[in-house]
Amino acid sequence: MYSSFIIRTSSSLVLWVSMALFTVKKTDTVGIILSSSKPIRTLLHISITQITINFILMLYLGIFLPKIKGIKDAQAWSIYCPRVIPFMTGNGCICVFTLIRSLWPVWGFMTPFVLGVEFMGFLFAMQFVPWF
Repeated sequence: MYSSFIIRTSSSLVLWVSMALFTVKKTDTVGIILSSSKPIRTLLHISITQITINFILMLYLGIFLPKIKGIKDAQAWSIYCPRVIPFMTGNGCICVFTLIRSLWPVWGFMTPFVLGVEFMGFLFAMQFVPWF
């Protein structure tokens, strides 16, 4: 029973990652974000800044606190940094809305679906990264 769960889980991982790669290739997401004039650049820069802030805070919670400070328990986050998780949640919500709005002129009503598939593919691709 456990092995069938692993097979089903890994096949869904591969499915999401392959769908995301297909979507990135067909929609030319990287080229549009880097060089197209269609996206609303101000909102795109705001969303990229928010993603960077959340990434830095994830590094703080996931690497700095356990490795440098020696805080292994996630329950201690409420003592050392009680506002980080709510800030990251709000920042992530604002980031999603600004990213969708900035790319809306490119794909229209398909923008949330394109970004959703790419996000899920990126999320599941992290399962293939070896963590030491």
